[in-house]
Amino acid sequence: MFPGQNNTGRALIIVAFLLNMVDAFSSNLQSLINSQNVRVSTHTMTVRKNISGSGGTYDVIDANTKQEKGISTIDGNKLNNEGFVFDRVAIGYGKGALAAGAGTQSYDSALPNELRNAFLVIKQSGRKIIHEPISNFTAQGTPQSPDEYFIDLVSLEYITDVDSFDIQIEYAPGVSLDAADAANNHYFEVRLQGAKTSARNA
Repeated sequence: MFPGQNNTGRALIIVAFLLNMVDAFSSNLQSLINSQNVRVSTHTMTVRKNISGSGGTYDVIDANTKQEKGISTIDGNKLNNEGFVFDRVAIGYGKGALAAGAGTQSYDSALPNELRNAFLVIKQSGRKIIHEPISNFTAQGTPQSPDEYFIDLVSLEYITDVDSFDIQIEYAPGVSLDAADAANNHYFEVRLQGAKTSARNA
């Protein structure tokens, strides 16, 4: 998965980025990168959640977040033995019944003003990876393909396998979403698109 081997240009860019940032990762992952035994594969880090009644600084993930089919690729708030590099972000919103749950929403509805004016924060060990208006990461118009839901970042960003990380919503002071009732719940989706690492022969 290193320069000189058959691979896509994007994969080679990501591997070069990992080499440049190698000291940020665990000793195990550093060893894989430095020995040219790391593999990068397409990955979209995803979490979908009922955020009804949320306000202030709200944790989209925490230590109790569970990896669940169709809902979340994240298990807790720390990556286990893998790094993640990304440069594309998509935010989705839906409103639906409590009984339907996060796995049945379309996530293509217009954001309520409270959420549109809030900020998306992704941080790790005091390092702010993203701190931008949520409205920056929503598709404009009607997307014609899945690719058009994503907004490109200026540069590659990363989440290490060393420390816990946060994905949060920062609301304006005194602002919160409506509390849930049986028919009207606020559902939020974050997708970060990029590549995750693994051992080359895994």
